[in-house]
Amino acid sequence: MTIAKHAEEAGLDVFALGEHHNPPFWSSSPTTALAYVAAQTERLIVSTATTLITTNDPVKIAEDYAMLQHLAGGRVDLMLGRGNTGPVYPWFGQDIRQGLPLAIENYALLHKLWREDVVDWEGKFRTPLSGFTSTPRPLDGVAPSSGTARSARPRSRSRPPTTATASSRTTSSGPPSTTSASSPSTASATPTTATAPPNRRSWAWAARCS
Repeated sequence: MTIAKHAEEAGLDVFALGEHHNPPFWSSSPTTALAYVAAQTERLIVSTATTLITTNDPVKIAEDYAMLQHLAGGRVDLMLGRGNTGPVYPWFGQDIRQGLPLAIENYALLHKLWREDVVDWEGKFRTPLSGFTSTPRPLDGVAPSSGTARSARPRSRSRPPTTATASSRTTSSGPPSTTSASSPSTASATPTTATAPPNRRSWAWAARCS
């Protein structure tokens, strides 16, 4: 939390937090931590680096990050990864050998949940949905995904956006809206068509949080 406050004071634009469920790494609940960061800052975009699309229920991702988007006034970006730490998968009832098809199916459902008000869906890895509406709906109808985060205040500086990443031996992967550099990754990217704008300079702070 201290790093996030210093990031805004230093003029950085994005604070990204990883997802970990094995000590001493942190945080196991990114939405809770990022909601606090958003409440303690005025301009900083809060992001993930990364959210695990495989071991999280896409319905829960859809609702949690839409809620965070409303609480943060739109200052939310979301990066998704499938993870490559084998023991984590069975903790959430999944098998890493199914990681790729699981990531593809969950991403497709998440996309559908944020873009359709009423969802009928059936897949391989979770129970079907019939007439389901994810709540709350994305703020202003814009999903809290890469490239859609909006600052609460207009930028007054002319320099390119910068990023602060708080992580423990992890890096942001998936669809970045800013380029982030940090220590070796523990997550595998989920492909999207989003690309980072050219000439964006990024800063990353790696912190061992426990």
